[in-house]
Amino acid sequence: MRRGSASMAQSNRSWWSISEAAKYLGIAPGELCQVGIDGWGPKYVRAHGERRYRPADVRAWRGSGVRSAAHAHKQRLKGAGR
Repeated sequence: MRRGSASMAQSNRSWWSISEAAKYLGIAPGELCQVGIDGWGPKYVRAHGERRYRPADVRAWRGSGVRSAAHAHKQRLKGAGR
């Protein structure tokens, strides 16, 4: 990888935007935002009015099975007509 390339800069950042975290998780940014609002999502902080995620927290959340539980909850709500 070349020094100063975009992918190298991205991998060295200590916080991800909501778009970057959602891309890693394979979900839409809006879905990640909603699971955060519902209390199911990975930990985040607000910086300059935007959510920021630590990559380690996103990876831990992905591996925890909580995402599957959140998806199941969302499907139950859909089935209930909400």
